[in-house]
Amino acid sequence: YRNQGASPAVVRTARKRNEELQNQVLAYEKEKQKLTTALEKAEAKVAELEHHVSRGSYNPSKEKVVHMTMNPERVLRNGRSNSMEEEIKRLKRANAVLTEKFNDLIAGNPTATLQADNFSPLTSTSGSNQQDLGKRHERLKELFKQKTKAFREAVYLLTGFMIDMTQDQNPQLRVRSMFAEREDDHLLFKWQPDVEGGLHLLETDFCSRIDENIFAYLKKCNSVPAFLSTLTLDLFEKQTFLL
Repeated sequence: YRNQGASPAVVRTARKRNEELQNQVLAYEKEKQKLTTALEKAEAKVAELEHHVSRGSYNPSKEKVVHMTMNPERVLRNGRSNSMEEEIKRLKRANAVLTEKFNDLIAGNPTATLQADNFSPLTSTSGSNQQDLGKRHERLKELFKQKTKAFREAVYLLTGFMIDMTQDQNPQLRVRSMFAEREDDHLLFKWQPDVEGGLHLLETDFCSRIDENIFAYLKKCNSVPAFLSTLTLDLFEKQTFLL
């Protein structure tokens, strides 16, 4: 038996059927692409609408926004705003009081100058808030003490003079050199901050033992820094020679 292959009619039929199937596949792929594109556009539109809804947007032609007369959110916001304004005012008053007392700290007695029995800004609240404010105030007092002590120590190390100030309307500055021969040797200046060149040297026992040539920087040049610098060198040289 010899196989002579398919007849021409069968081959033509098969080829035609194959072309039809290929055309159907191409049509399905085009339809799939259209549906995929439409789906992507729909998803993008949904995402856009969700974004607008989350931000409170709405369609005025279809929707209305009703504002409550007693809106809880507005009441809460106004209450917080008023509370913050009162807190800001209270802190400003506290800052004014502490600023006024700051100069007193330089005198070397921060405990006395920071007494706050009449410090009304801290008595405007109650409960836990008042306790928190009291703790803050105590920390602030301690910080002032530390900063003042550090500042006075830095002045002493940089200039060689320990400076204390009295608490008067026209304060006096007590100046003691680290090279002084005696513990009670000191200079005393009267300070008038509102007057130009408002430092005036007052008579002390220590002044009577200072070399007259050193006073020339005060009498002729009217320079307190030059006077103190020359005095420092003089005292330093005396101590060096003694050693």
